[in-house]
Amino acid sequence: MTAAVPSAGFADIPSGHVHERSIDCIAWRGITTGITDDRYGPGQITTRGQMASFLDRAIAAAGVALEQGRDRFDDDNSNVHEDAINRLAAARIVTGVASAGYEPAAPLQRDQFATMLMNTYERLGGEAPAVGRDWFSDDDGNVHEKNINAAAELGLTVGRDPGRYVPAAGVRRDQMATFLTRLLGLLEQPV
Repeated sequence: MTAAVPSAGFADIPSGHVHERSIDCIAWRGITTGITDDRYGPGQITTRGQMASFLDRAIAAAGVALEQGRDRFDDDNSNVHEDAINRLAAARIVTGVASAGYEPAAPLQRDQFATMLMNTYERLGGEAPAVGRDWFSDDDGNVHEKNINAAAELGLTVGRDPGRYVPAAGVRRDQMATFLTRLLGLLEQPV
């Protein structure tokens, strides 16, 4: 998917950066514009609100239009990501983290992101894989473990260290680009 994609030209993404092609891909597809015209912010942690907008745009890039849905959360009113959050909540891709709350400014954790990825994949017609093994030793008992293992089974994630997923760590923007590029690649494969 990223072979013929032009460079996004972000000054803070050096040539050969491990996530460079994925960042170029999501910029080319209109999923991100960066933090400024010439900076991407690869090491910055993605917020839950930003991730809703990234997923919303990725779904649109895959050719699916989500319905707007009603206002789901009390803590995202007037937030720039509110419409995307509401669309994803209506599609059952995202949920809140507390009573009536989404926490759009909170850092997105890797375990939460695995569930968002799998919910997106399944919402767009993918079938959750039969998971034959426990991929990571550090997510046992985590509420997102099933989705972490399913994401690994599909090749969406390989973890951060051998045998470790680091579920509570924040999702960096460069990592997010690779996760989304892999997801789009799966969704756009001919059947």
